[in-house]
Amino acid sequence: MLLLLVFLAFAAHQSSVSADYKLPKTKYPGLTLGEARCPESVSYNEFWFLVPYYNDAPFCFIRKTLPAKLRTIKDVEAVCREVDETAFPARLFYDLKLSYINSLSLTENAMIGAYFIDNINGIISSDEAVIFVHNSQVIATNIETFSADPTGKGILCMMPAYPRFMHSYHIKPINHQPNLAEYECEGNGWDLQASCGGTPFCYKTIDYSGIFLNFQTMLTEFNVCGMKEPNSFVASVHYPGLSLAEARCPESASDEDFWFLVPVYNNTPVCFIRRSLPANLRTFKDVEVACREKHEKAFPARLYRDQKLKYLRYGVPAVSIDLTENAIIGAFFKDDLTLEETEFYDINSSDRYAIYLSRDRAYAINVTEFSANPKGKHILCMMPPYPRVTDSYYRKNVPSRPNLTEYTCEGDGWDLQSFCDGKPYCYKRLNKFKAPLPYEFYTEFNACGIEEPNSFLASIHCQDEYGYLRFKYAGQYQIGLYLPHRGPWNRFNSWQWADGTPADWIPWHRGEPQKCHSWDEKTVYVEDNYDFIDYNIVNTNRAMPAICKKPAVKKQLPLDIKRYSTFELNWKKCRSEPVTHWNHQCPTNSSLWQIVQSEAGVHCYALVDTPMQLELDNFTHELCHDLHPNAKLASFHYDSQFGFLYPENAYLDKIIVGLVPNNQTFIWADGTPVNKSFWAQSEPPVNSSNLVVKITNARGGLPQYPGCGDRFYNRPLFKTMKIEDVKADMKIACKIEAEPLLSCAPVPDANGMESLNNTFCPDGWVKQRFCDKVSCYKRIHVESIFQNFSQAVERDYCHILDPESYLASIHCVEEHFFVQSYPAQTLIGLHIPTKFYNDTFNVKNFEWTDGTPVDFVGWNRFSNPETNDYQYAPLFPRESSENIKFSQVYNKIHDTKSGWSNQFYAFQHVLCKMRATVIKKV
Repeated sequence: MLLLLVFLAFAAHQSSVSADYKLPKTKYPGLTLGEARCPESVSYNEFWFLVPYYNDAPFCFIRKTLPAKLRTIKDVEAVCREVDETAFPARLFYDLKLSYINSLSLTENAMIGAYFIDNINGIISSDEAVIFVHNSQVIATNIETFSADPTGKGILCMMPAYPRFMHSYHIKPINHQPNLAEYECEGNGWDLQASCGGTPFCYKTIDYSGIFLNFQTMLTEFNVCGMKEPNSFVASVHYPGLSLAEARCPESASDEDFWFLVPVYNNTPVCFIRRSLPANLRTFKDVEVACREKHEKAFPARLYRDQKLKYLRYGVPAVSIDLTENAIIGAFFKDDLTLEETEFYDINSSDRYAIYLSRDRAYAINVTEFSANPKGKHILCMMPPYPRVTDSYYRKNVPSRPNLTEYTCEGDGWDLQSFCDGKPYCYKRLNKFKAPLPYEFYTEFNACGIEEPNSFLASIHCQDEYGYLRFKYAGQYQIGLYLPHRGPWNRFNSWQWADGTPADWIPWHRGEPQKCHSWDEKTVYVEDNYDFIDYNIVNTNRAMPAICKKPAVKKQLPLDIKRYSTFELNWKKCRSEPVTHWNHQCPTNSSLWQIVQSEAGVHCYALVDTPMQLELDNFTHELCHDLHPNAKLASFHYDSQFGFLYPENAYLDKIIVGLVPNNQTFIWADGTPVNKSFWAQSEPPVNSSNLVVKITNARGGLPQYPGCGDRFYNRPLFKTMKIEDVKADMKIACKIEAEPLLSCAPVPDANGMESLNNTFCPDGWVKQRFCDKVSCYKRIHVESIFQNFSQAVERDYCHILDPESYLASIHCVEEHFFVQSYPAQTLIGLHIPTKFYNDTFNVKNFEWTDGTPVDFVGWNRFSNPETNDYQYAPLFPRESSENIKFSQVYNKIHDTKSGWSNQFYAFQHVLCKMRATVIKKV
């Protein structure tokens, strides 16, 4: 189907399209349609479609419903970005490939961004005229007129597709084909071929009739190939070779039952969950449905007579329940899956009968009779686990080991090694900390980096590294795995490494993490004969040594420096870097926002008052617009996004979220998908009309562990309430995406030619290498006559004493933690100049006295609050006359807190910084 160009008299068109609006290019050159994927669908009636675009490059297209009363093309672009931040109005071209898009009815009455006759010439949408497609014709019309009646109209959005597996795309080796004459297949009827990676494999089709007739929809999970042909799998098995430490199970905050990760047959990791038996089941299909209620991939357990089952029969660990006792399962195997024997032992559940375990014996029972009285009975379900970090699973290559003689460790007492990724690292046991015990979050706030510059509490990513640490450092010690203390406890979802590396390898001790007491256990230690164990450093009063880890450095120049991808903005070269709370900020004109980093990125949350009479008609994003025009009713998708509630404040159980009724269910008002795992028990109701949703402090139970005390914990979950019951003291949660500190962060000028060995600092100064540069630091007492903002900060007391030095500026996380090692209430160079004192207080006005860009911030956002009413830095004055009191910044306000503070205190010391001098060779 071909599209025809029709230009109305007022259409603003151009024959040659600007460089910014040429045909979009894929971000992944050479990506094929078979390697590509699109995001998941955003609603039940709007789907992404993967389409071969210009020159067969794969792109994703979606048709969005046209909102009413759009005014400019920017409004159209914003609709596309609501679906995905990289989406934009579609740019179509005169090519038969688009017949596929037309056949999907995506283009009819749909706005687009541009239409190309070729790679250069075409027309684009503008504020004056927007392009839409009707009856296979491209028409230009007025945007306000077109959107006045949006019925049956849409916006066609597009975005570049991305690889199904990032590692497979970046590492597409062309391997030499093996000599197949040197290989053979075991068994008859196999076809020997070389796979894509050059590895020889055998292929065969089988007839699986008669095997597990009740489970034909689950042939892959049950591996019918392995039952017919030993050592084989259904093609493309889930995650072959996945180890227990790399695996994880699902986790639903609203589910009182917990998944357990267990090694079973041949040490294969499997997820098990025991759920209560529903009453009045009729067939085994009902048992299967009951398992799928726990997870769409779950099915009745298939067990083996194997010693590994002690994890299920005798506890996890020593749990006072037996996961297998009085439980229906799907199959029980005596040995290695010999079909005749399994049939003989009645291992298969049929339509009327199921396998039932009691006292380590398997029985066949009638499903209807057994479920007539379900009290004390259960169903044991299982499912395949999945990788903790999918990208790490597909990147398990065997790296070449570096020549360690070319590297060294900066500082004394470090041990140089190389393990998982082939990079050299330095390890050291730290027995004592400068930070006192009340500094309870010393994993999250990196006590290692405070004591030993450039280091973090150790992350561990493979068995070789773990085995070395267990051998080298005997006894009990803490490592860098932790849960953010501002967020709920959980078993799988939010554990992370202090150094920011992916949590892709976690060998929990059997049954861990298990939160043995009612307080939160959010740090991890390792002990002789035990794997990873979670604990609470404060309530257990167990300060212990820690293992620190940092990158090694080359002995010879140039040193390795951090490399950035770049982009251009307004003819300036800018660096791209990962999105973190260190380089992003909330809207700078309000103290109400709290920044939260999660798997979804960095967002800001705030609470606003409810209107006098809350109704569904006024429960819209406009309630948040007084905070910021782009703020929306808040959505939540990850545990860590609830962090803005911690520590618990007076509004807990009084916060309304952005879930709105829609066709007897709830959807997020911002259009993002609903995560069902955050509903409280028995929520949501079938009828959603006239209801809103609040956050409630729900009490969750845990499996009983002997000697572990109270087995419960509180966490935020969603609960519905009638909209007319909303009280005046309740709050509405708003959300906005955090913005970068700088639209164009400059590319550092480091060249790797500075090291601790070829530079020097004046006497009394501390020399350190951070951010790929060597600097000198010194804490100086300020004379009393200079202990005021004008003399000490704005004139820069350090620069007065030495023209080469300035109050310290901070530009990377390693430097930040080093500065935290200095005593509290030490002034650094961040400040708001006096020229802004008559303006409304605004965080964007902070500057460094040395003139360097504010490309990093280390505010106290995550330790104990700054004030008794749970305020975090930066603090705002109540009125502009107090601006000066909040315009200077300390490294921290107290030794029991971590992060910068602008809370006003009298100061006596400043931290000075200068570039180290490079020693020139004669």
